[in-house]
Amino acid sequence: MRAYAQSAGLAFFVPERYAMVGDVVAADWGGGRGSDFSPKHLMLITAVTPGGQIQIGSHGRDRFDFPLLQDPHGRSDGSVQGLEPEATFRVLHIL
Repeated sequence: MRAYAQSAGLAFFVPERYAMVGDVVAADWGGGRGSDFSPKHLMLITAVTPGGQIQIGSHGRDRFDFPLLQDPHGRSDGSVQGLEPEATFRVLHIL
């Protein structure tokens, strides 16, 4: 889906600060960066808090509106990042 959406001009990666409800988060559980980024899982953005915290829904845990990233103080708060500390994430904006 990601490759097709990008090649068709229907989606593009954006910095996390520009994430919007309905965008998709691509996760590389192995921590790939740059050209090594190889997503293995997609999550839907269900909310963005006033402070910019991305909330997601994922079929893997059957939960909605839980945080993608740890809080700024690094506490493990049930976020995806807290559960998968090696993972890297990129936001795919769908047009």
